Amino acid sequence: MKTTSKRTLEVIIATAMSVSLLPSNLVFAEGTYKSWTEAAENAVQGVDFTVEDGINYKVYTAAGLAYTANIVNNVDTDINITIENDIDLSTAGVIGYGSDVNEENSWIPIGKSGNEYTGTFEGNGNKIYNLYITTSESVYAGLFGYVEDVGCVNKINIASGSIINEANDGYAGGIAGKNDGMITECTNSSSVSGKYAGGIVGKTFKSITSGIEEKITYCVNNGNVIGSNAGGIVGYADEQSIIDNCINNGQILGAGGDNDMVGGIVGNNAGASGYRSI
Repeated sequence: MKTTSKRTLEVIIATAMSVSLLPSNLVFAEGTYKSWTEAAENAVQGVDFTVEDGINYKVYTAAGLAYTANIVNNVDTDINITIENDIDLSTAGVIGYGSDVNEENSWIPIGKSGNEYTGTFEGNGNKIYNLYITTSESVYAGLFGYVEDVGCVNKINIASGSIINEANDGYAGGIAGKNDGMITECTNSSSVSGKYAGGIVGKTFKSITSGIEEKITYCVNNGNVIGSNAGGIVGYADEQSIIDNCINNGQILGAGGDNDMVGGIVGNNAGASGYRSI
């Protein structure tokens, strides 16, 4: 009897010691979900995310990030999101999520046409691993789908993944498919492909309503990019875009068409100003 108690105690102590040695930002998958929408619906406040004043969200897990994406895409576009640690999207428990994703289980970008992101996203220099999207619809594909003119995305690092937009008019970027706002100090290491494909942003436009210039500053791309309009930072940049102090380390390739436009920083430059990049 004494031997059994001693052994049990040893197991408890060993388990406690092993848990204490795990990285503090390690996230475990819980549950199995058919889609990112289902994962978002099962996110737990106080575990996956916290919220203050109904608008300021702190995110700790993949499910928590999906929860905030669901809010932006369906309820409130101007919430502020802060990432508190590195996040591995493969830990959310979405069935089939990985490098061979399809339409059903691909990451659902934050912000879309009609529900453009207008808040402030603060990445705090943290990394997001395993960002996978494969779509054949005419959507904006990236961690963000569409960032509106007053939206800001800061200091997030896409550490791995692939973004594939096979639509005839597809927008794809490591950070955002389309940007009308400000993106600062972001890094992408995922591969990107689409008609308008950029390591950071697929396409930028001037806001018709506010006239605010889009700014992409101090960003770095390390991923390979393929597209008809392919750039290391931006696939297509209109005349109101400001692209400043950005670096591309990735391989940039055309899609094989006679009219492909490819560039180390911008693929199709329609007159972007403040164009000072490396």
